Amino acid sequence: IHNSLQFGYNAPGFLHLRLGTFKPWETAIGNVEIAYIFGGVRKSDYYDENVYDTHSINSLMLSYSPKFGPGLSVGAIRTFFHRYPSDFGEYRDQVSKIFEAAVRVGLQSEDNPSGHDPDNQVASVFARWVFPASGFEFYAEYGRNDHNVDLRDLRAQPDHHRAYLMGMLKSIHLPKNRLLAVGVEIMQSETPRASLTRGNANLGGWYTHAQQVVGFTNRGQIMGTAYGPGANVQMLTADLYDPKGRLGLTFARITYHNSRLDQFFPQIQAANVRSVERWEVRNVELMAGIRATLFARHGIEIETAIEQSIIFNENNLVGNDLGNTRFELVLRKQINGWLR
Repeated sequence: IHNSLQFGYNAPGFLHLRLGTFKPWETAIGNVEIAYIFGGVRKSDYYDENVYDTHSINSLMLSYSPKFGPGLSVGAIRTFFHRYPSDFGEYRDQVSKIFEAAVRVGLQSEDNPSGHDPDNQVASVFARWVFPASGFEFYAEYGRNDHNVDLRDLRAQPDHHRAYLMGMLKSIHLPKNRLLAVGVEIMQSETPRASLTRGNANLGGWYTHAQQVVGFTNRGQIMGTAYGPGANVQMLTADLYDPKGRLGLTFARITYHNSRLDQFFPQIQAANVRSVERWEVRNVELMAGIRATLFARHGIEIETAIEQSIIFNENNLVGNDLGNTRFELVLRKQINGWLR
């Protein structure tokens, strides 16, 4: 609900082609939805001039809702990034990557003993199960960035460059046609320390890869979560819905990019004013917020929110604590017929 391992709402949109189902395709064994996306994302204006301007995205998404499990849906997304193709032949080669095996068996050779492959995939599987009678739902997503070189490598390090997300939502009916919805969501995208044994010990974190210089971004903004690469997030929400509007509370704890403490700790120590331990310089944010929405006439909604947070050890500098206050005011108009 609040985060996504792949495509979300944090980055600006990008020009793309979408081919797929417009609504669930009903079959004898359940409903199926499928979509293929090809597009181009641009680097930030602040990147080095030597980095090429546009990356191509090839992404295939599949969702299945079985008839034997009412309220259950499962699916998968696989996305590849390359330099934007210069001709149709190069584009065809890029598309074919989506259908290759996830484990790159056979790449090792005398000239390439590590089985290194210059491309990068971001793949994830997801599930959601809704129980309308009890007002409960559970959802989860598990993803991998990069490949395993062979089946032995997969058995030994199945968690290489993994990330996962899970959450649940419980709604409770109250008198006077009101509804209370309580939600919990956690996301763990910090790179496992097992990745220290691979390649150049690159612990860049989820959304980054040595062969994909600008990461999972468009114009410098991550296309998934808003909390940066390798972030860990725990979030608790409570929303009270009334015919006249909504009142909500949010509490969150965000840990930013712990992997830096493994990969660059000597540099972090040198940047601090005294000798520090890793636990002393973890960059953590604690946040509390309140949001209110008024349902006005003619499909108009007026929404306001205020959040207050304390950020500890900004940039992994001990004692470099910051306070941050965010205020938001939104005017929204519902337009009939615009929902599919």
